[in-house]
Amino acid sequence: MTTSNSPVEATSVSTPIGRLCVELRGSGPAILCWPSLYCDARTLDPLLEDLERDHRVLVVEGPGHGRSGPSPRRFSLGDCADAAVQVLDELGVDRVVWVGAAWGGQVGVMAARRHAQRLTGLVLLNAPMSTWAGRRRALVLLAYALLKVFGPDSFVASLIADSMIAKTAARRASLVERVAAALRRCEADGLMLAVRSAMLEREDLRPLLSEVRVPTLFFAGAEDALFPVDVARRQAGAIPECRFEVVEHSAHQSALENPEQVLPVLRRALDAWASGAAPTTEQAGLSEARGLPGDMAAAPRL
Repeated sequence: MTTSNSPVEATSVSTPIGRLCVELRGSGPAILCWPSLYCDARTLDPLLEDLERDHRVLVVEGPGHGRSGPSPRRFSLGDCADAAVQVLDELGVDRVVWVGAAWGGQVGVMAARRHAQRLTGLVLLNAPMSTWAGRRRALVLLAYALLKVFGPDSFVASLIADSMIAKTAARRASLVERVAAALRRCEADGLMLAVRSAMLEREDLRPLLSEVRVPTLFFAGAEDALFPVDVARRQAGAIPECRFEVVEHSAHQSALENPEQVLPVLRRALDAWASGAAPTTEQAGLSEARGLPGDMAAAPRL
């Protein structure tokens, strides 16, 4: 992975879900990134520092996160997708590859459904498409209650961050701290509204996956207790042109935990989509590995 020293700009765009901070890096074909809930642009740095070498990278920090303002109201994933397209219009960007982590991936699916003509590819990182249920919903509700009582600038940030990073991840302590620091930077009221809107009350996206008409790359963390690999594989398999990849030594922040595996796969996808390579139809387990040529259509790693 090569680190770029190009300057990082930032601007903000007023949208119906609040004033969104947009970080701008590099030049070339455009990539739009939307980080995970509880996270900001800094949790995607391992990808951004590589991609900005030959792409124009736009990072949209969600409402209540990073340097973005709070939303004035509850919002849907569709509202987020529309706001992202408003950002593209404001900045004069026609088409992008969408890279979304968790929440950002869910917004990306909605963007692919509502604004397919604006996306040349869709990259989903650790993005559950179903709503939370059972024990996992109980854990999400517990995190919400702790944040409501103690706030993001408390011990709760480290607890939530610790649950996102794989036990086998390299440099684990520093990765936990990076996620915790992003959570502590959140504005409390805006964060709580975002958690309700994007996590507790969001719609089930599984019925929409078959309608995605954008070539897709779907990453899942091998150690993600909240989003197990077998569940992720089934959801990826519902997307017509989707390549599924299991990221070793990662849980819910694969781009941060194991960029050494994520980046080469992502780079090959970007090259394929830029060249307009014809889809293949080779089967990859329960997932259709279509839209990427050659070794990109191989069976997913387990």
